[in-house]
Amino acid sequence: MANNMYYSILTTVGTEKLAQAIITEIPVKITTIAVGDGNGQYYQPTVDQTQLKRETWRGGINDLRDVEDAANHVLAEGIVPSTVGGWTVREIGLFDDSGDLIAIGNYPDTIKPLPTSGSGKQLYIQIILVIDNVAALELIVNDDIVIASRKYVDDEIIKVTLNLTRMFAAPDGLKHIGRCKNIAQLRTITPTFDGQKIDVAAHTSDKDNGSGYFYYDASDSTTSDDDGFTCVVLSNGMRWKRKILHDLYVEWSGIDTTGLVDISARFQQLLDVAAKFSTTANGVTTKAILHLNGNLKIASTRTFDASKVALQGPGTVYVDPAGVYLTGYAFMLTSSTGTALASYTNKTTPVLKDLMFTSDGKVVDLLYGINTTGDANNNPAALQTVFNCQFKGFNTVYSNGTGGWGWVWYASGCNSCNHWMNITAQPDTYERFSFDSCIFQNGGYAFLLDNPDGKIYWHKGSMDYCDGAAVITRGFMEINSHIEFSYRTLPFIDFKGPNTHAVVSGLAAIRLNTTTK
Repeated sequence: MANNMYYSILTTVGTEKLAQAIITEIPVKITTIAVGDGNGQYYQPTVDQTQLKRETWRGGINDLRDVEDAANHVLAEGIVPSTVGGWTVREIGLFDDSGDLIAIGNYPDTIKPLPTSGSGKQLYIQIILVIDNVAALELIVNDDIVIASRKYVDDEIIKVTLNLTRMFAAPDGLKHIGRCKNIAQLRTITPTFDGQKIDVAAHTSDKDNGSGYFYYDASDSTTSDDDGFTCVVLSNGMRWKRKILHDLYVEWSGIDTTGLVDISARFQQLLDVAAKFSTTANGVTTKAILHLNGNLKIASTRTFDASKVALQGPGTVYVDPAGVYLTGYAFMLTSSTGTALASYTNKTTPVLKDLMFTSDGKVVDLLYGINTTGDANNNPAALQTVFNCQFKGFNTVYSNGTGGWGWVWYASGCNSCNHWMNITAQPDTYERFSFDSCIFQNGGYAFLLDNPDGKIYWHKGSMDYCDGAAVITRGFMEINSHIEFSYRTLPFIDFKGPNTHAVVSGLAAIRLNTTTK
């Protein structure tokens, strides 16, 4: 100590109290820190002091902690406020809750100016003690006056950061991140910056699948509110928009997927919104894909742009036979992209895929393809593809209007329907309809063909236990397929006119037959 110009020591009273604290295991409670000017000069403190030479300020202690990498060293800290000054700090002391001076130290001359000098500032002061038993000291603070030191803040930031890193890196770390409960709650949240993201847990309740990320688009003032399907418009006009890459899902909308409730009106809105997410670049339009998961029920005609929207499952659409279908069909495939050669350039995505369409009574016609543009090259009704779909209980699955030609059906089935297709002579309706690995069973005649340019190709599929393959008034049909019936009384192909042709090959299995024609 003699070799150190500046040092701190325990006073005699402090030493006695610490010794007693070690015996009784009741720590000395340090409450106060004081500074003084040493009566105007430097001096060396002594153990018998009970007060500072000339105290200039006293206040609550701010921090008391172990010194890192220094065993039995304790650091005490105080902060002299900016509102006092006009003297030089040369001494420092620590007092307990009884007012006794426990430790004292001298301090390098440090000027504490008056606020009126134009240089008022807070002054951080520290005293370090060597204590045999650190546990014998206890910090008692007034929370109203404690100010965190920079080191304390830095240390706490490091601790919090490490803790958060461990929490978020854990396998279940996602549970620590807040989520917006539903679309109703999202409507109450005002974004604070452009691009702000928010995670929404559900559309309406925890049981639905309407979750997803939304972001604030400050540049958008026109997109309509579709109740959280893709956009929520706040009362102030700000817009939360769902983060969408390409595919859309009906459950985002909160729509009923039990198949028990008529969702016709809401479903039409989803079809219209989905069309806006198709993209056109380099003269080619890419369809938006709307996934119909679950069970949906409609009871009126729905129209969608077959050149902009594709419907995919897995899901079931029930068409209520008691519904009102003003066009005579459950679905109208029409409209246009406005892109040149749309008939040929945007058919890479099947218009229907992995879906089940069902009805009762064989009274409803399901699909009607028609081009309303007047331009044969800009035709959404032509050259569409259907993949892995099933149809049950309809009168006719598909009928053609103007331009509704060239459809291709893969790995699909039609059960208990009167007809798969009714092809009539319409403007701009020619070429072929192709079927690959499909099955028609338990129905009437699969095809009604009355178009001199109409051609149907049925390959690698099966026709089982139905009235027959086709009633042809005008047109051509080629069948290479498994054919299976019992008790046949009707012609397999019924030719109704002179301009009719058919080619049939494959295996025919006719069981328990009594009369053939």
